[in-house]
Amino acid sequence: MKIISVSYWDKKRNWGFRNFRPNDDLTMLVGASGVGKTKVLDAIENIKNIALGRSDKDFSGLIWDIAFVIDNNTYNWNGEFAIVPQSEFNVDANVNRVIRETIKKSGSTIIKREDDYIDYNGVRIKLDQSKSIVNLINEDSFRLIRAGFDSIREKRDEVDFFYTCLRVFDCHDPIFKGAINQIIIKACQNIPTLIFIAGSIEGSESYKNIKEKFTNIFPTVEDIRVVFSDENDEEYRKDSTILQIKERGVDNWISHKDISAGMVKTLYYLCQTEFAAEGTVILIDEIENSLGVNCIRDIADEITASNRNIQFIITSHHPYIINNVDAEYWQILTRKGGEVEFNTAQDLEIGGSRLTLFTQLSNSSAFITGQREVRE
Repeated sequence: MKIISVSYWDKKRNWGFRNFRPNDDLTMLVGASGVGKTKVLDAIENIKNIALGRSDKDFSGLIWDIAFVIDNNTYNWNGEFAIVPQSEFNVDANVNRVIRETIKKSGSTIIKREDDYIDYNGVRIKLDQSKSIVNLINEDSFRLIRAGFDSIREKRDEVDFFYTCLRVFDCHDPIFKGAINQIIIKACQNIPTLIFIAGSIEGSESYKNIKEKFTNIFPTVEDIRVVFSDENDEEYRKDSTILQIKERGVDNWISHKDISAGMVKTLYYLCQTEFAAEGTVILIDEIENSLGVNCIRDIADEITASNRNIQFIITSHHPYIINNVDAEYWQILTRKGGEVEFNTAQDLEIGGSRLTLFTQLSNSSAFITGQREVRE
C-alpha cells in the first residue's frame, strides 16, 4: 500500500485536516508543540481501524477521504459516521453508524452507500451500518484493501516491542526448543524484528547485512548477535533469548538490558527498512526519543536510499533531528482553529544550505507559533 493523500475531520471535536500528501518514502511532520503532529498519525490509525472493523473504537462523527495505491491500482475511499450520542444508561452501546461511503478504483465507482442503501455493481445490498464496506464484504478486491490497511504499522514503543519479540523465542524446555524455534522462524515472515532475531539464530545473509549497517552507524560496536542464555542467573533464565553487542576493546559481550535504548531503536528501524513487507506504511511518533543525532542521519539515509516500496511517516520537534533530514522531506504543520494545514519548505520560502534551512525554519512564525504568516 502507498498512501497518496488523506483528509480527515472529527465533527465532534471540530478538528481535522485536508489533503495531506505524504512522500513516497519518507515524510517528517514538524511544527510547533500542540499543532497536531501526533494527531495526524492518530487519524491515519483511525482510518485503518475503520477498514479493519475495530468495534471497540468510537468513530462517531468522523469523516475521511483517503487515496492509495495497491498493486498498481489507485483507489479512493471516503465516508462519514453519524454523530450518535452514547446513552448515559448504556455507555457500552455501539455508537458507530456509517451514513455514507464510496469506493472508487481508477476513478470508477465500484460501490456506494447512502445510509442503509448500498449500490454494488447496480445491485442493492444491505449491510451492517456500524462497520465499513471495506470490512464487511468478503471478496478478493475488498480483502486486498483490508490487507493494505493492515500493513500500516501503528506507532509503538520500539524498545519494548523489540524485547517482546525476543521473548517470543524463549523456550525453557530443551526437548521442544528446536522444534518451536523452527515454527516461529516460519511464522514470523511479516514481523521484521522477528525476522532479524530468527536470522541471527540461523546466521542468515540478511542478518549479516543488518549487522554491517549497525556497526557502521556505531563504530565502537564490532559485532551483534542473538543467543540463548546458558544458565540461570539474576537477570535471565536458562534458554532465555538475549540480544548482545560486542564493543571494541571490551572483553565481555553486553546484553540487551545494558544496551542503550537508542541502539535498540536504531536496530528496530534497520529491521523495518530491511525486512518490512513491500507496501508497508510505518508510523513513528517523536523519532528523537532515545535516538541520538549520531544515528538519525544514517536512518534517514537508509529510508530514502532504499528501493523497496515502504513508506515512513514520522514526527519530530527536535532541532538536531530535523536538521539531519533534508528539507524536501519536511511537512511543516500550521493550524487555523481546528484545521491543520501542511506546508513545504518551498511554501514558506525556506531555501539555501542545510544550516540556513533549519535556521530559517526555527525562526519562522509557522514553527514558533503554529500559525502561517500572512504576507501582503
